[in-house]
Amino acid sequence: MIFQNPDNQIVACTVEEEIAFGMENLCFSHEKMEKNMQQALQDVNLKGHEKTLTNSLSGGEKQRLTIASVLAMEPKILVLDEPTSMLDNESKKQILNIILKLNRKKYNSYLDNAFYSGNILCRQNSNYEWWLYSSF
Repeated sequence: MIFQNPDNQIVACTVEEEIAFGMENLCFSHEKMEKNMQQALQDVNLKGHEKTLTNSLSGGEKQRLTIASVLAMEPKILVLDEPTSMLDNESKKQILNIILKLNRKKYNSYLDNAFYSGNILCRQNSNYEWWLYSSF
């Protein structure tokens, strides 16, 4: 699950430590951890930030990091609780584009109240069918 406020989810000092944390708890091999970390960093456009301190990241970068941390653990579904609510418009656009790309690529996603400058992803009914109104 990806929370609304990434600061409530980040526990490590560096980007690579943060992504490795969940995989270590799931007893992934070092080889699998490295492979998943590199793929997750690429998926969220944070490649090259492995040694960056998490407290120096912007809000959008922190949210992308939390997404990468979850992706590295190979979830079957992504659950995101208002992942764009605390971000500026550019970061909102980046997060939504990443989620939509991941959704097309591999993952089913459930988003709750994701807004971007008049564009909205919203739940149509209790079956969690999502519709994108307008486009980026």
